[in-house]
Amino acid sequence: MVIDTQTLDEIWQQVWQTLAPNQAMPDLQAVLNAYAQPQRHYHTVQHLQECLQWWQRCQEQMRHPAEVALALFYHDIVYEPKRSDNELQSANTMLAQLQPYLPSDSTERIYRWILATAHHGTQPDMNQEDDQDLKWVLDIDLGILSADAERFQEYERQIRMEYRHVPLLIYRCKRRQVLRDFAQAPHLYHTDYFRNQLERAAKANLQAV
Repeated sequence: MVIDTQTLDEIWQQVWQTLAPNQAMPDLQAVLNAYAQPQRHYHTVQHLQECLQWWQRCQEQMRHPAEVALALFYHDIVYEPKRSDNELQSANTMLAQLQPYLPSDSTERIYRWILATAHHGTQPDMNQEDDQDLKWVLDIDLGILSADAERFQEYERQIRMEYRHVPLLIYRCKRRQVLRDFAQAPHLYHTDYFRNQLERAAKANLQAV
C-alpha cells in the first residue's frame, strides 16, 4: 500500500479548521513519527491511513466527525506489543498533546473513545448521546477484518511480526481464539453501515483462519 501523507495532512488540516480555526495546529509529523516506530508492523501509518479512508467515506453520518478523526489519529499513538495498557497510554498522550487546543468536552469524548478500543468484542457503553460516535471509532478500527484476501493475509503476517517474541505454538493458539471470538459474536460491527456493507466479508475472513 502506498502511504499518502498528503491526504493525511489534508484531513489533519480539515479537522483543525473545524475545531480550532483561529490557532496554530499541533504537529502532525510527531503523530506520524510515532506510527513509524520499528516495533510496529501492523499498527503503522498504513493502519492509520486505512482508518481515515473509512472516516472519509462515513464522516457525514457522524455527530462529531472531527473528533472521531482525532480519536483515530491518536488511538494507537502508543503501541508496544509487550504492554497491556497501550490504549490507556495512547489516551493519555492524546490528552497531554491536545488539551491546550480543545475544550474539555471534546478531549473527554476522544479519551473515552480511545480507551474503548481496548475492549473490542464487548457492547460499548452508549449512555451518553455523544458516544454514539464511539460505534464509528470501534467499527473503523476493525475495518481491516473485512479486507480482501490478500490484505487480510498481510494483516495476519503483520500481527505475527509484532508478537514474534511469543513462541509460535502459543501465538497460534491465542490468535485463533481471538479471531474465533470475533467470528462467533452475534454482530461484529455496531453501525448499520458496517454491518450491512462489511460484516459478511469480515466473518468469512475470520472463519477461514
